[in-house]
Amino acid sequence: MFDLHEKVAIVTGAASGIGKSIAELFADVGASVLVADLNDKGGARVVDGIKAAGGMATFQRTDVSVVKELQAMVDRALGVYGKLDVLVNNAGIAYFKGSLSTSEEEFRRTMDVNLKSVFFGSKCSAEKMKDGGSIINMSSVNAVSGSADVVAYSASKGGVLALTVALAKEFAPRKIRVNCIIPGPIDTPINDTRPEVIRDRQGTLASFANATLLKRVGRPIDVAYGALYLASDESAYVTGSALTIDGGYLAAR
Repeated sequence: MFDLHEKVAIVTGAASGIGKSIAELFADVGASVLVADLNDKGGARVVDGIKAAGGMATFQRTDVSVVKELQAMVDRALGVYGKLDVLVNNAGIAYFKGSLSTSEEEFRRTMDVNLKSVFFGSKCSAEKMKDGGSIINMSSVNAVSGSADVVAYSASKGGVLALTVALAKEFAPRKIRVNCIIPGPIDTPINDTRPEVIRDRQGTLASFANATLLKRVGRPIDVAYGALYLASDESAYVTGSALTIDGGYLAAR
């Protein structure tokens, strides 16, 4: 069960947080993984850790907001491993601001990294998935509930949710499944840039935990297990779906 042997996977934003956990878990169950990130040192550490544990991994420095770098990422996976079966569009950024304080450049950068990369990363990958495959996009509870302090991010993740369904319809004839994950409050490095976390990390995380039914903040591995299901043959009848992994955050609202 959940065996990814003989599968090749690309994970973007894999140098830390959720992406790191996904890359490590995929490799642990047999996948050959291309770790894509702008963080050279972090990406190299992930690859070294995977190899030390007996897995297969390669690092590709990738700015997911640049289409030619997404194409190079896919080409690298094909060059090293000979095929591509799974793409995880995980890379993302957030400016913790409302609309009145968000600049045009911040809005553009958010859309480029969080939404444009999913569109073109999926396009570049689908063209090479000759025997079908699985594309997994990372959305957010903010796509559903919105948040006044992270408005551009909320909009970008709503776009990911809609794009997932559209791509699932488009790619179904190619036997490529497209799904997304909706994480809730997860303890990842992106939270360290939140003003309230900078002021009081423990208190803020406690408030996040209290907003869920399970009364805890999620871990990156919680999301990674969901990605593993969607990447595996066990989810062969699942496409156009959103898997919510939020400890009951949305249900508690």
